[in-house]
Order: sequence, then structure tokens, then C-alpha cells
Amino acid sequence: MAIPKILHQTWKTHSLPADYQVLQQWLKQLHPTWEYRFYDDAACREVVRQQMPSFLPLYDQYPTHIQRIDVFRLVTVYIVGGFYLDLDIICHQRLDALCQHGAVFAEERTLSAAEAEALGHHDPLRVANYMFGSEARHPFMKQVLREIVIRSQRPITCENDVLESTGPGMLTTLYHRVKSQYDDVQLLRNYGQRCLSPYCQGQSCQFGAYASHLHVGSWRWQAR
Repeated sequence: MAIPKILHQTWKTHSLPADYQVLQQWLKQLHPTWEYRFYDDAACREVVRQQMPSFLPLYDQYPTHIQRIDVFRLVTVYIVGGFYLDLDIICHQRLDALCQHGAVFAEERTLSAAEAEALGHHDPLRVANYMFGSEARHPFMKQVLREIVIRSQRPITCENDVLESTGPGMLTTLYHRVKSQYDDVQLLRNYGQRCLSPYCQGQSCQFGAYASHLHVGSWRWQAR
């Protein structure tokens, strides 16, 4: 199998901020032969309801909107396949070459030993969820969804609780635990590429050489 040429993006409504519209149009121009699917909040919930109804009670009970979006992106890529991208991603080149893999994720950044210990990570290489791709029903994606269920009762008292329940913290821990089982899961590295946003320092927030995370918008509520 191969990753299908489908791009998935979401926003709360169909009325996008201007910055996102520019990035969305550039993504489409880079991939003129790919299928592009856009979902507002109602459409996200409908995808979960139709494609994975057993997840709907969990989806509805999450206390934060970003947790529901985290779950949606995983469900839709698991069911349909393709690439999910946050709207504040700028693509630098076409993604066609990545379709040969079973799944593709990327290094968000590599933590210091102190940062990894504070977050409870055994491996300092943190895996991003702002962009990823997979063939439909890849077994690694199925394990990710199972991990979300396991962590669904975690109380949400701070931003890191969100990251560990449905976001990159959860994904990082699972990836390093099971990566030896999947030869066809590709992890793209930063290799010296620096974040384009003032929020981050150092080598971070890339999708290999293919794209960069710009941090145009943020779900966070705690001061940086």
C-alpha cells in the first residue's frame, strides 16, 4: 500500500483568517492533482460519528476543543489515509515522494535531558502531531487511537495534560515504545533547520525539508 494523495485540514468554520487562506492556497497550488478535504467543527464531529462511532462519547466529553481536533485528525487519517496539516504549516515542496511509506511523522524537536525528565519522556526526541501522513488503517495509527483511549481519563489542569492525553506527548511516548515493530513508519528529522517562529529556540518545528510550522495561531492558554 501507499499513502493516498489526500490533504486534510480543519478550522472552526469555513471562514478562514487571511494568513491561513494564503497558506491554504499555496498548499493547493503545490499539489494540483491531490484531493483536498477541508472540515469545519461540525464536519469533524460528523466524521467521527460516521467512521468511528465508538469514539464519539469520548470525543464529546473532552474538556478542551484542541483535544477533539487532535482526535479528529488521527481518526480521519486512520480511516481514509493521506496527510493531515495544521493550517499554520507552510509547505516547501510537494509531498509525493513521501507517499511510498506506510506512515510519515516528524521530529518536533529534541529536548534537553532536563526537559525530557520534566515531561516524563524516556527519549528526548519529541514527535510532532501538527503534520503527519499514513496509509489507511495502518496498524501504528490504530495503536495511537488505542493509546488515546487509555489516556482519556487524565485530568486537564494545564497545557501539558492536553499534550500528554491527545497531543505530541502521547504520540512521542507511544512512538518510541513501538517503533521497532514498524519498518515502514518514517520519522523525518530537523537536521539543523531552525524554527521560523519567535516562540521557539533552536532546531525545531519542521516536517523534514518538506514543511515548517509557523505558529500563526495557538490553542494555548498559559503564558509562554
